[in-house]
Amino acid sequence: MYLKISTTLANLICFSFLFSITEPLIDYKKNKNYQIQRINNQAIAPKIDGNLNDLAWEEVPIINDFIQQEPNLNSNPTYKTEVKLLYDESNIYLYAKLYHDNPKDIARYLCRRDEWMQCFENTSDWFTFDLDPLHSHNSGYIFAVNAAGVQLDALVIDDIDYDGEWNGIWFSNVKITDYGWNIEMKIPFSNLNYSLEKNSVWGLNFSRYTKSLNETSSWIVIPRHLDGIASKFGHLTNINLNEKNQNIQ
Repeated sequence: MYLKISTTLANLICFSFLFSITEPLIDYKKNKNYQIQRINNQAIAPKIDGNLNDLAWEEVPIINDFIQQEPNLNSNPTYKTEVKLLYDESNIYLYAKLYHDNPKDIARYLCRRDEWMQCFENTSDWFTFDLDPLHSHNSGYIFAVNAAGVQLDALVIDDIDYDGEWNGIWFSNVKITDYGWNIEMKIPFSNLNYSLEKNSVWGLNFSRYTKSLNETSSWIVIPRHLDGIASKFGHLTNINLNEKNQNIQ
């Protein structure tokens, strides 16, 4: 019995050590791990209507430890952001509640999909959901919406650039509320190249821009002088998928 416990502990220590030497920028990612829950019945999957009131979201752990990136690096954000994630055999779902003291100041510009300069950047309030399903630290996917509901998506290329010509098929809705604005997303796994390993780990990050404050906050914040995109993501754990919905891009 003692030998079995000692062997298990030794394996855990070894795994932690190997993870620490292979994970880039690990000192900035402490406690940035989210264990996702699975929906086993698609009939209770969230409706993508922006209301955030589906029973499926109840009791789901919240991510709310965002950090300001600009203008005051590593400060607390002015407004709170709350995020939840779920998945089923076909999709990953996002719930985001973005608080704002003056909802009338939420900037909303309509334009065509993928128009970063016209309807994102510093023209509208926006939110991004970033994934590295292979946990490669080198590639990934960006899914973004602005407060008018305009979608934008892109591939991460070689951890240094984006391919904005890529267009996934996914679903989102936003709603302005008396406390700020809501987002719901549904990303079909058929968009993604993902790992089939049991309990696989994916890269994960979120970012939010508030135009009225010219403020950007993210779940993981790493100084801009350190290069990288996907290598700066935190971790999404406890994903178990098969190749039924895999569509390698």
